[in-house]
Amino acid sequence: MLLLLSETNSSESAEFIAEYLMSIKTLKVLGLFSGCMCVALLVALCTKHVARIIPKLSSICGSILIIVSLLRSAFLLHYFDSAYLDNYKYSFLTSCPIFTLINSLWQYDSLQNEALQLVDTINNYEDSEVIITGVEENDLKIILVVGESFNKYHSSLYGYSMETNPLLKQQKLAVFTNVISCSNSTSQVLKNLLSLSSFDSGAAWFERPLFPQIFRNAGFKVTFWSNQFYTKTNGNAWDNEGSFINDDRVSASCFDLRNVKGSRYDLEFVNDFFSSYGFEEGKNELLMIQLMGSHIDRRERFPDDFCKFSINNYQNNHQWTDRQIQQIADNDNSILYNDYVLNEIIDKIKEESAVLIYLSDHGDETHEFRDCVGRAFDFDSAEWGDKVLHNQVDIPFVIYVTESYEKTHSQKVKCINDSVDNAFVTDDLPHVLLDLASIQSLYFDPTRSLINSEFVVRKRFVENPQDFNLYDYDEICSGKDVF
Repeated sequence: MLLLLSETNSSESAEFIAEYLMSIKTLKVLGLFSGCMCVALLVALCTKHVARIIPKLSSICGSILIIVSLLRSAFLLHYFDSAYLDNYKYSFLTSCPIFTLINSLWQYDSLQNEALQLVDTINNYEDSEVIITGVEENDLKIILVVGESFNKYHSSLYGYSMETNPLLKQQKLAVFTNVISCSNSTSQVLKNLLSLSSFDSGAAWFERPLFPQIFRNAGFKVTFWSNQFYTKTNGNAWDNEGSFINDDRVSASCFDLRNVKGSRYDLEFVNDFFSSYGFEEGKNELLMIQLMGSHIDRRERFPDDFCKFSINNYQNNHQWTDRQIQQIADNDNSILYNDYVLNEIIDKIKEESAVLIYLSDHGDETHEFRDCVGRAFDFDSAEWGDKVLHNQVDIPFVIYVTESYEKTHSQKVKCINDSVDNAFVTDDLPHVLLDLASIQSLYFDPTRSLINSEFVVRKRFVENPQDFNLYDYDEICSGKDVF
C-alpha cells in the first residue's frame, strides 16, 4: 500500500476511491457489516447477560487475533529473504496485517534505494560513441505518445466490432499486431520503458541509463509533456506525484522541457504544448507525450460530444447489469476520444520530418470474461491466466511517418512496414527509438529493435507489480484464445 501511495497522485487516488471503495459491492459489504453491528448492539442492550459476556468475549478474541498475527509474522519474517523474495512463497499468509505493514515499509525503502541508484547511474553515464549516423539530421522530430489503459481488443484497428478508431483507420499507419506491455502497472512500465535495461538482460532498470539522456547527449531537445506527472519544485525527494520522473536530478538530466499542469481532457493538454511551445525549426527533438487515455474513471476521460456508445449498442451475452454495460460503453467512448486526440497530433506534425510511435502503457479489463473493471494480478491462474494477460498487457502499437521523413529514410520505413507482425515487448522500446533517430550508442542493440533487420525474437516476460515475479507471456498464452 505504501508503494502504491508513493507512486500515485491526489487525482488518481480520488478516482480509485470513487470507482472501487464506493462501488456497489463495497457498499453492500459495509451495509451488511453495519447491520450486524446494529443487531449486536440491540441484543447487548436488551440482554444484560449478553452485555456482560460481550466485553470478555471481545477481549479473548482480540488477544487470540493479536497472538496469531504475531506468530504468522514471525514465521514469514523467518523466510523473508529465502522464500518471500524468491517466487513469493507462503503467499497464503501474506494477508497478515503486521507482515503486510512490514512488507510495505520494506518495499517503500527499496523504492528510495532505487531512486538513489538511478541518480548514481545518471551521474556516471558515459557514452563517448553517441552519434547520429546515416542521413545528416538537423530538424528531425521523434514523437512518442504513451496512452493509458487501452485494451487493444476494443480498437477497431484490431477488428473490434465498434468503430472506436475511425480517424486513425484513415491515416497511413503501420499497425503492429503482436506487441505486449512489460507490466500492467503504469509506474513499473515507465521505469522499464525509459531504461536501456530489459528483464532478460540481467540488469535492473535503474542500472542502465534512460534513453532521454542519450537523446540529449546526441544533441536532441527532449520534452516530457505528461497529463499525469507534472514537474515539481520541492527538492530532490522521490516525488509521490510521479515517482522517479519528478526527482529533479533525474528530470534535469533527461528533459529540457516539462509541463507544470495538466488538463481534464487530453486534447486541451496536447493543444497547450503546440500553442505555447511547439517545435523549434532546425532542431532535432524528442517529444514524449503521456495521455490520460482510458484511465479509470473512464467517463471522466472524454467530453459529452464523444458519448457515441451507450447500453443500446451492446448485446448482453453475460447477463451484465445496465451499469456494467455502461462501463463498457464509457471505455469505448474514451477510446473514440483518444482516436480524435491522436489524429490531431498527427495533423500537427505532418509538415515536419517526423515519426510518431503510439502505444498504451498497458491494457485493462472491462467485463471481458468476468465481472472486473481495471486490473488484477492473477497471471498464474489455471482458469484464466491467459485471458488476464491478453486483456491487460496486449496493447495497441502503431507507427506513423511523415512524407518528409519517408523521403530521407525510405529503407527504414520499409523495415517498419516489414516488421508489423514481430513479437515484441515494450521494455526494449528504447532501442526502437534510437533506431528511428539513427542514434549510434554504446547501449543501442539492433537485435532488440523491433524495426531493425537484425531484430531477434526473445522470450517475453511480464512483471507482476504485486509480487515482482516475471511471467513468460508466450508460455502462458501460446495457443489460447483471447476470450
